[in-house]
Amino acid sequence: MKRRQKGMAVVMALLVVALAVSAAALVMWQQGLWWRQVETDRQRAQVALVTESGIEWALSMLAYNNQSSSAVYLGQLWASPLPPTDAEGVRLRGQLYDMQARFNINALAHGGDTADPLRVEQYRRLLAGLGLAPSLADSLLRWMRLRLPPEGSKAPLSAAPVTAHLLERIGMLAWVEGYTPEVRARLAPYVAALPAEVKFININTAPPLLLRALLPELGSGDLELLQAQRKVNYFRDVADVQSRLRSVATVTTLGQWLGVGSAYFGLDCDVRQGKVVLRTRALLQVDGAHTRLRWREEGAPPVLTVENHDNAATVF
Repeated sequence: MKRRQKGMAVVMALLVVALAVSAAALVMWQQGLWWRQVETDRQRAQVALVTESGIEWALSMLAYNNQSSSAVYLGQLWASPLPPTDAEGVRLRGQLYDMQARFNINALAHGGDTADPLRVEQYRRLLAGLGLAPSLADSLLRWMRLRLPPEGSKAPLSAAPVTAHLLERIGMLAWVEGYTPEVRARLAPYVAALPAEVKFININTAPPLLLRALLPELGSGDLELLQAQRKVNYFRDVADVQSRLRSVATVTTLGQWLGVGSAYFGLDCDVRQGKVVLRTRALLQVDGAHTRLRWREEGAPPVLTVENHDNAATVF
């Protein structure tokens, strides 16, 4: 009987020790998990702070650029990527790109619920140049609740405030009939969703395929010449554009949709520390002497780009 009691005591003691060891292991595991969570939270806070610094860098760069020149071209500092930065384990990558180097979808609306026939024709040519169906323009007009004026109409277009259904972000094209993921991916580097009043496309930064859609009179040789000219001698104003293109393009309407400056820029920012990654896409506006953030989108995928071959910079 005593031997059995002693055996039971030993078993109980072993159980107590096992429970104590298990409890200690659980406490240590929870403590390690807590420390890892604290470290992750610290990294997230630091990554968010660096992202804010990246946005401030971009705004400062655009403000400086606006003070130094009224024209926007690819030889300026804003067009060069932020030099790779790796400090204290934090890696930062940033790139500005000219949003007015793209076709503004919302500029299809001229006034009221009327579409601008010239812009619609340009958009159809862009679609065709990308190997897409020009009829996609019609489904977009229906979604935007826009109507074309009667063919051959000589009446001036409406100057009333736009009442069309505008796109707030280019991703809203997913809601339009026919705009499949493949179509949107093909279009993405060439279109933007800016305010409807932003009518001008920057000839200094627009990619060749878009320029071909905007200026169908230009042959391949003329287009190559235009690219070579703006590489070494950018267009300084609309009069300069009209003077250089007078022999190869219809210049009477150029001032309605073609410019040499830009007020809207995109920012693609990627910040990493350890396993924490924060990708941010933003739209920045230059408004006179001021620059401001229009919107930002975190967790965004990398921006699709198109190489324009004018210099080392890439137009997004």
